[in-house]
Amino acid sequence: MSRKYQFKQEQKELAKTIREKKNLRKKVKDGYVEGLPYLRYQYRHKHIAYCLLRGTPYEKIEQPHPNNKPRMKYVREIMDEFKEKEAA
Repeated sequence: MSRKYQFKQEQKELAKTIREKKNLRKKVKDGYVEGLPYLRYQYRHKHIAYCLLRGTPYEKIEQPHPNNKPRMKYVREIMDEFKEKEAA
């Protein structure tokens, strides 16, 4: 199985987990589900890394509000980790 395919599958599993946790919000009194904000954060940054690895310019991936920029250091870490595993 190629590393890019595996990366995409991990994203799909993460999205599935996010959907399941979102559905739990209706059952919780205050609407807060433990871990959901971090999962969303992780998904967003992995999505940006995946798209950049495929050659998509950042401007086409998202146009965030100036107060909601992604942490590009984290995106680069994800990309470096992918490249290391791809080279191995």
